[in-house]
Amino acid sequence: MNKKFLKCGTLFLISCSILGSTIPAVTVFSDEVTITYNSENNSEKNELYNQLSAEKKGQFDELVSNLNLSEQEQLDLLQQYKEEHPRRAKRGVKSAIIKKVARFLAAKVGQKSVVEITDYLFEWQDNLEAGAENYLVQYGWDRNIAHWTIKTVSFIFL
Repeated sequence: MNKKFLKCGTLFLISCSILGSTIPAVTVFSDEVTITYNSENNSEKNELYNQLSAEKKGQFDELVSNLNLSEQEQLDLLQQYKEEHPRRAKRGVKSAIIKKVARFLAAKVGQKSVVEITDYLFEWQDNLEAGAENYLVQYGWDRNIAHWTIKTVSFIFL
């Protein structure tokens, strides 16, 4: 019985000494990997952030501060914006299309001028955000959650 106890105790001490020196090394290694990964994420996040216009940077900063987004969530949001952004037409192209549509509508409607229609089309963003927010509130969403959800969607798609 004593020999079994002595063998088990010796085996336990050897295991502890081997594992005791191995575990800190593994922990340090994993910390270094995390730090490298985070610095890569930060450089990608900074690169994506610097590509934003001044207006979009302001919107992004507002979202980050009010929603307390983590670094990974910030990176995800910037990547979603980048994925959606190239699909959008250039501002000049959009303006030309909107003017043509406004002229077409003015010819069909006849009551409103081209200027009134283009003003309406260019000033729609605030009204759309408020309307979408009110729509979500009508369906039971908390106003604050609806507000920031619409702000986030607006940042990505508009």
